[in-house]
Amino acid sequence: MDYMDYKRLFLRKGLIITFLLATFSLYSKDKTEISALKRQKERMKPIIQQVKENLRPIEDAEFNKFSEEEEKYEEFYGLNNKNVLHKMGRIDSGGYRIAVQIFAPMQTEIKGTVLAMHGYMEHTGTNSDLLKLLLEEDYRVIAYDMPGHGLSGGTPASIKDFKEYSSVMRNILVFAKKNYILPDIIIAHSTGCSAVLQFIAEEKTLDLSKIILIAPLVRSTHWKLSKVVYYSSKLILWKSAPRLFPKVSNDIEFLNFLKYGEPIQYKKIPYQWLNALYKWEKITHLWKTKKIDVTMIFATADTTTDWKYNMQFLKKKFPKSNFSEIPNGRHALLNDSYKYRKQVFQIIEKTLNNLKK
Repeated sequence: MDYMDYKRLFLRKGLIITFLLATFSLYSKDKTEISALKRQKERMKPIIQQVKENLRPIEDAEFNKFSEEEEKYEEFYGLNNKNVLHKMGRIDSGGYRIAVQIFAPMQTEIKGTVLAMHGYMEHTGTNSDLLKLLLEEDYRVIAYDMPGHGLSGGTPASIKDFKEYSSVMRNILVFAKKNYILPDIIIAHSTGCSAVLQFIAEEKTLDLSKIILIAPLVRSTHWKLSKVVYYSSKLILWKSAPRLFPKVSNDIEFLNFLKYGEPIQYKKIPYQWLNALYKWEKITHLWKTKKIDVTMIFATADTTTDWKYNMQFLKKKFPKSNFSEIPNGRHALLNDSYKYRKQVFQIIEKTLNNLKK
């Protein structure tokens, strides 16, 4: 071997060693971050449990007066804004203790009230970016955790009948009307959209300025296959399926948080919830066409819902609505990476601005 051969050999070896060192460094960094997330989760679990157990009736709660545990909950989910009025409490609805939070901008004229509704296996805390946007736009926000989610009572991540979701929503609106903060706008994500859609189907008239549905759930992905698996599993008396943590967002940090750092975490999907979804989906075919303008936003890389079917189905049921697609966006659009989340927020801002004209 001459000098140039040795030089090329050492260069190749150097590149391989550099690649291996970089890979090991990234692996070590990821492992360290995951360990930190797990420690954070374990630290927050008992705190959140105390918040959940000690929630007082929302009528008795005061703005910006929190227990030490509630302050830690606020800080953890990024809900602690000194320029915002915030209180949390509960209402009783259909045998459930439902956690409710109210946010309002300080020292500014409020443009309206938004009811914000989260998706399956999420809660008010995971929608903090949406809440910040709405407060910056000078809207009051009412947000609540659905049964079996977040700080609310109920079997974790489960429901007997999807109509219970719309029933709870109706009771939230009754509470809001009683306290003169009735929402004129609803923004919902995923299963929260299912509750809104069922509510619309049940109501003859709607006293709302606007409804915005993000990645609405009618059918989940692999619909027929999932039903075959579900009914087969019932034969061997399985009660739940393991949660696989699919790629619901393009934001790696959010995905890691969901899997390793979220204290309000659900590791199983109860078959009771799936059964409720399958029964409810049959009901949707009986809905009458509604001539109302709903803004609906879909993610084209959504592997949680059957977004193509859902969009076509909802176009038939709501022919006067506006439909938008976010190319390559994932199901958790409100927690997607900035590129996609920005597009969703621009649609929301434009929709809200058009209401004022």
